[in-house]
Formats: sequence, C-alpha cells, structure tokens
Amino acid sequence: MIRFGITQRLNVPLRKAAPLLARMQSTKSSGTTAHTISANTTDAYSAGADDIPSYSSPSHMAYLAMHGRRVWLPLVMGGVYAAINPFVVPFFPSASLFTGAYLTLAVLAQRLSIHGSTNPIKKDLRGHVCVVTGGTSGIGQCTALQLLDMGAHVILPVKPGREEEAMSFFVNACTLTSADLGELKPVTERVTFIPMDYNDQLTIVSAAAKIKGLFDDRIDLLVNCAGVWREEPGVTKQDFEEHIGVNFLGPFHFTEAMLPSLRRSKQKCGRVVYVTCAAHNGVMKGNVVQERMLLRPTPDGQQITARCYSASKLGNIYHAQSIANRRYEGIPLHKNKTTDLRPVDVLCVDPGFSSTGLQRDVPPFFGKNMIGNAIRSLWCKNAYEGSQTVMYGCLCDEVENGSYYAECRHMPSGLSRRAQDARSREEVVRWAMGKTIAKYYTTK
Repeated sequence: MIRFGITQRLNVPLRKAAPLLARMQSTKSSGTTAHTISANTTDAYSAGADDIPSYSSPSHMAYLAMHGRRVWLPLVMGGVYAAINPFVVPFFPSASLFTGAYLTLAVLAQRLSIHGSTNPIKKDLRGHVCVVTGGTSGIGQCTALQLLDMGAHVILPVKPGREEEAMSFFVNACTLTSADLGELKPVTERVTFIPMDYNDQLTIVSAAAKIKGLFDDRIDLLVNCAGVWREEPGVTKQDFEEHIGVNFLGPFHFTEAMLPSLRRSKQKCGRVVYVTCAAHNGVMKGNVVQERMLLRPTPDGQQITARCYSASKLGNIYHAQSIANRRYEGIPLHKNKTTDLRPVDVLCVDPGFSSTGLQRDVPPFFGKNMIGNAIRSLWCKNAYEGSQTVMYGCLCDEVENGSYYAECRHMPSGLSRRAQDARSREEVVRWAMGKTIAKYYTTK
C-alpha cells in the first residue's frame, strides 16, 4: 500500500531542530487554508527563503540582456561593420571581399553565441535510477539519451503510443559500444516506459504507484522536462487551463508523489531538476493565483497562452523553492538514530531559447528542411544544445538548493523580482497543494 502525504512532523525537541528550521518548513494541508486565496492587490515584494538570493535589478537586467543576445548581437555586428567599413575596405582588393569576410565572421559569432555552454561533467551512473518526463522528444529526449550513455536506468512516463518510436531512437543513438558495456545491460533493458498523461491527474497517481512498486520505492533523480505550448489552449480533465495543468500542476503533483522515493535514494542525496525558462519574467504583479492560475479559455478567443505559460514556469520555480525549504523533511535529527532517508536537492535550469517539439501545433518557421534548420540555428538552440544546462544540473556535485542555473553555471540573477516574492510563493504552493495532493484521495 502506497501512502501519499504532504508533510511529516518531526518529533524532536525544538532546541535541537532550531538550526534547521528554515530548511524544514512544510506547507500544511489540513483545514481550509490550502484553498484560501489572498485578496491583496498590492505589488509588494518580500524576500524569499535563505537559499534564494536577494533581488538585484542591475544583475537581473544584465542576465536578461545576456539571454536576449540573439537579438542584439546582429545589431552590434551591423553597427561595427558600418563604423569600420570606410577604414578597412582600402586594405582589401574589393569591398565585396571585405563584406563577405565580415559576414562570415558575423555568422560564426552568432552561431557560437546561440550554441552556449556545453556541460563539462561526465559520470558513471551505473546503478542510478532516473525519471525523465517529456523524454520522448526535444530536450527531455536528449537528456534521457545522455543519462543512458552514462549507464543509468531511465524511467520515462509517457503518453501511450510513443514507446516504440522512442525506444528505436535510444537504441540507434546510444553511443555505448559493446566494449563499454561490460556488465551493463543493453539499452532495451535500461529504459522503462510508464503510461502517464499530465492532462489527467489520475494517470499521475497510477504512474507514481507503478514506479514505486517496480523500483522498490527508490529513485535517485527526477527531471521535470515535459511541457506544452498551445496557441489555442484547452482544459485538462480536471478543468484547469492546459498550460497551468500540464506545465505546473502535473509536475507539481508528480514530484510530490515521488519525493518519498527520492528520500530513499542510495546516493548522497536525491535530486529534482526543474526545467523552466526566462518566460517566468512575464509575471510581474502579485496575486498570481487570481490573476493567472485561475484563467480559462473563453469563447471570445481572448489570448491567454502567454499569460498562462509564464505563470506555469513561475509555478515551477516556486515549487522548487518550496522543496528546498523542506529539504530535510522527515529525517530524524538525533545523532544516535540511524535512517535510510536522504535530503533532496532541487534546482531550476534554464535551457535557453531552443527549437524543440514544445510547439507541436505550430509548424517551425522556414520549415523542417536543411535550409530551415541552418537559419534557425542562428536564432535558437537545438534540443541537444538546450539539454546541456539540464545535464549540468543533473550531474554537478554541489548545488544551491532552490536556485536558478543557466549556461551550465549557477545564475541567481536569472530569478525575476516576482520569483523571489515569498508571499506569492506561499499562496501559489498552498493553492497547488489543495488542487493536486487532495486528488490522491479520490477516484472520481
């Protein structure tokens, strides 16, 4: 029998728990407070948890400038060309030769800038059990492939019907040779597909139960990579707007269900990697639940996609921060009391602007041909390049719990002002707890 709960009380004296109180706060689910939404209309800012750095407007603006370099770098290169052209052309046999050489240099600079950093960490992950959502396409698929290449057993919760195509990809793309395998099982035996659909919370309950049963209630890593972008969003089976339900409440629900298994990891710590992005900057006002989470598609066709997508990404960050505050939850503090429970590390990663299968209902600009791919490579990363920061988050030895990572490094300046608002975070997490965890206790 599998038990799902929200919090665990630590039955120890307060004086012994005091040093870790900040890390052991939990969101209570009893009573009606989980469903209470603040009526506050101010835009006040309050500091986040100790693990979250204080907001700095200059550093955050610098991060956004770095993140938007695909836009301004060509403009800078064009300005430099116009400035130096009169002075440099006389040294070339013809003006067209200089223009061609400079254009080539500009294209290379743009491509290297878009490519971004590459994950430098490689590890032997034999014996590790990793769960990757969204692992049948895009960044999630590239992440799963790299984990397989390092020897891990990868669990893929997927919509039924995608298993055969995904398995064919992993078998053909895995770079491990027979000499590398040794005692390692082949890819076909190191991939486990579990049926799950974030559009229906009941399938999340079922998937979590199956994973716990198949793997002795123990996993080492959870990568939340699944997500959608819909130009015309619908609603989930539990009547949430699709971006809110699939991108936020689904991973929230699944992660909370898997936390007990992560705490039983055989490694030093379990780990949760939340894939989010700079779109969370789109939420500037408070009252996130009322202003964003409760939105629904309307018959008049009012555009809510961007508003709900940005709120879902902010929700991912809030949930990561909440887990960071509960890192040691359930672990006895008595020195003479042994336990097999482990802390859970959690971090948010920004893969950068990437061309993936996220917008399945929107054809890629310039098509899917070779020319289109080449042009897009000057504007956005491909899925493998986008997966590099995700892999860094999976493999790095030390992390700042609840913080933000981009370009394969700790990037606290990537967190927006609203992402560090503890009051909004508490409101969103309490609302999500009431809307998701309660679903474990119903079958209707």
